[in-house]
Amino acid sequence: MPNGAKVGVKKRVGLVVAFAALGEAERQSVVTAWDCAAKLAGYWTPEFLALGLDPISARAADVDVLVYLGESSRFDGVVGEASRELPIVLVKSTVDELLKHAAGTPPRYRMCAGISGISRALASTAPDAPTLDWKAIPWPSSVASLTLLEKAEQSYVNISVESFREAAEDRGRPWQTSLPDHGGAFSVFLTMHDPAAAILAHTALTLWPQCTVLAADGMVSERAPDGQNWPARLVRVRHWSPQIKSASNLNFRKAMGRTPLSDFDSAGMVFGTMHFLDRAFSGGADPSGLHLAGRHTGPLGLMQFTASGRPYPETLVILRGGQLKIVANKDVPR
Repeated sequence: MPNGAKVGVKKRVGLVVAFAALGEAERQSVVTAWDCAAKLAGYWTPEFLALGLDPISARAADVDVLVYLGESSRFDGVVGEASRELPIVLVKSTVDELLKHAAGTPPRYRMCAGISGISRALASTAPDAPTLDWKAIPWPSSVASLTLLEKAEQSYVNISVESFREAAEDRGRPWQTSLPDHGGAFSVFLTMHDPAAAILAHTALTLWPQCTVLAADGMVSERAPDGQNWPARLVRVRHWSPQIKSASNLNFRKAMGRTPLSDFDSAGMVFGTMHFLDRAFSGGADPSGLHLAGRHTGPLGLMQFTASGRPYPETLVILRGGQLKIVANKDVPR
């Protein structure tokens, strides 16, 4: 067990929040969710909350398990050697590569659906039309710089784009590198984080009325940059919603009192993750054996970890305009 953790002793938990550009409202919602979860915790205690991109290895020496909410491309630089010494729970990291760990090192677990599930869910909503490589779209000069990503982020974006391309082609949606002739309909998959994702989505929807934008979970903006509601031509996925009726959300509301729940799924996922861990630890689960902890309530309802570190089932929220739909993928490697 890491750091001498024992059954019956409260597990010490550190939360890392690592985004290059996290809005103040979302940042505060995550802090509030962490505080609410700690207030209700019976079997874990908060050791630290690290916000930003500074390495946390020195602080991680005092915890039994590390919870990571952040961009996949920031994981190695921020978590560093701690990832070889501690069990890791990934809150919203969707790329399967982050679940891999060297033999003899503590396991990693993921609370959310992976990129393959996201790709399949979004491909299922795409119009019966070609889907375009987002790099091939003739973005205007005012936003073109947003398509220039750091090397690490670009590598993860490439993995996500290739996953979506395969899912789209499986559904008969041809992949193209130029706009369709004669103003024909098309879709485009965007997988980077806000604010870039929201700006590019808004630009595409405004310039090309025949375009449907399929946005992965990096987009969290509830409204377009101009303050208007997103149109039905934007389809996006989230990992959580305050509208979901679950024990986790019920307890989140109790902890918030009269204050309504934030609509940022980062906040709901953090609270739901800690809700799940508290119940797992209450049954004597070890942080390195969470796949043996059984079913407990997570952000969207009952779930468990598989031996692969993935959640079962993998559950997503699909939003189109004001419509919400929950999709559960039970075809998950165990």
